Amino acid sequence: MRLHVFMLTLILLAGGCDGKNRKTDPTPVCGDGVVQAGERCDGDCPATCDDGDPCTADTLEGTAETCDATCVFTPRGADDCASLDGCCPEGCAARGDLDCPGLRPGVALVVDTRYGNDPAIRARLDRYMADHPTHEFHELPVDFDPAPVTSLEDRGGEVKRNWVEVRNGVRDLAARLPLLAGVWVIADSLPLIWRDETMFAVSPSQFKASIYPLVAVAGDHYASFDASVGGFIELEGVTTGMGRGDSYEADLWGAALVPVAGWGDEAGQLADFFDRNHELVENPPAARTLLYADTFGFTSKLAGRIDATGVFSSRDAIFLGPNSRPGLEGFSGAYYVMVHQQGEDFEPAGSWGCLMAQGTDQIDELEAWVTTTWFEDQLEFRKIGDDRCYYFSLGIRGRSLDPQAIRDTFEAALPALACAGGDCLVHVAEAGFTDENLVPVDGHWGAFPDQRTAFHELYTGALESGEILYTYISTHGAPELHYFDVTPQVVHDHAFSSLVYELQACSTADLAASQLYLAGTYLFFGEAQAVTGYAQISVIQWSNHENTEFTRFLGITPGTPVVEALFDRDYSMHLYLGDPLLVLP
Repeated sequence: MRLHVFMLTLILLAGGCDGKNRKTDPTPVCGDGVVQAGERCDGDCPATCDDGDPCTADTLEGTAETCDATCVFTPRGADDCASLDGCCPEGCAARGDLDCPGLRPGVALVVDTRYGNDPAIRARLDRYMADHPTHEFHELPVDFDPAPVTSLEDRGGEVKRNWVEVRNGVRDLAARLPLLAGVWVIADSLPLIWRDETMFAVSPSQFKASIYPLVAVAGDHYASFDASVGGFIELEGVTTGMGRGDSYEADLWGAALVPVAGWGDEAGQLADFFDRNHELVENPPAARTLLYADTFGFTSKLAGRIDATGVFSSRDAIFLGPNSRPGLEGFSGAYYVMVHQQGEDFEPAGSWGCLMAQGTDQIDELEAWVTTTWFEDQLEFRKIGDDRCYYFSLGIRGRSLDPQAIRDTFEAALPALACAGGDCLVHVAEAGFTDENLVPVDGHWGAFPDQRTAFHELYTGALESGEILYTYISTHGAPELHYFDVTPQVVHDHAFSSLVYELQACSTADLAASQLYLAGTYLFFGEAQAVTGYAQISVIQWSNHENTEFTRFLGITPGTPVVEALFDRDYSMHLYLGDPLLVLP
């Protein structure tokens, strides 16, 4: 009897009361919290998969409902070369994967420790770098010390003490990195260059702000350095003149972020700039309009060139210039007219190539042509150059004419004898604007005070509308004439708004001479992210009443940083201020 009870107890202990874990049960129960034969999980099934390795593709197979959920981690290959995902699979470097070594362009970030150590500015700098994962940033902190510089080869320590050490630090980065794209200076000043200016008697030799010591990394162009002012002295003969392209070029682009000292709270200006910059990441500007303001006037070819950029549309542009709209009318239009036989593609250079009257009869015919009144309000029509040449200066009093209308008028009355062969063509070039005494306006508008006032009101009104994306203004920059009364005070006190300002006027970025430098005021108080301007007087060369070489926005490429078009790589005192990685939306 006792043996029987013992045997029953063993059976109960071995089998349990419900039989759940009996090995003899062939059917697993999904959802009972126990992993059985045929199940991969039960109660602990994964819902997502992430092994923390960006170089694997993480896949969830199966489901928790069927107790067969599992993670599969597959190494990524050359058919999966996504940029900025933290992985560079083998073979992806050749396909431009920015995660591969050497493919992400570097930026030398030169930061004054006054701002780099400011917690508010530091947080915004870190946020800016996170907002631009396509680039890698290499910081060069600088704490300026006026002590003498013993050698132009000084590297200094981790913190640079002067612009010489900064320049050499940039050079070292350019030599070490596979790709250094450019330099961005965030400080209270820029390096200066001593210029022996000879073009203008009113502009004596002096130090001028320039980014060039930091961006021309091939060769040495400086004989010494004045630490007391932060200025480089050029080697004799390095700069042969003030024109562009007559000396060394930049190997890197350069940008600057220099607050305007005269308006106070420099750190606050920087903080506001970076906050606006960050806002663009998630909320690109709705404005699309180009404001083209040109007190010299502009060619009728401009609209086509604007449309060809792929960034701007002439239909959405606001044009401000002589005779461009009500309030700005009354200027006399000046034109060059040439009759020639050189073919459709001929572009005259002076009077060369003009039709020449041959013999007495053709000369008499030319004289009759010259004395003809072709247009109402014709101010003048006279020969230029050789007395037998069909090349003329045409003036129209108080208005402009469409060049095609001028061309059609003359082609309808070509000289019968000189053009008997039927191959004569008429070329018309816009020469600018004059007053009624044929004195060129030349951007001053001294004889047009009402129009000058109207220009000021139209310009400020457009920039206060909130509709402007890009502003181009070409005018004189001398203090007694400058900016059509749009001074730094005006910019500071008005609610201007434009993402970019291109200032084609003398001394607009002369921050070495004035605390209230105009370009900086536009940048920090005009709701801008980029401003270009000159740190010196400048000569704009015109050809056929066009200055496209200096109309830099025409070179902007959609999808690329605007600095690539707006930074002047030929040696000059032209400055790019603001965000060097800005891309127009």
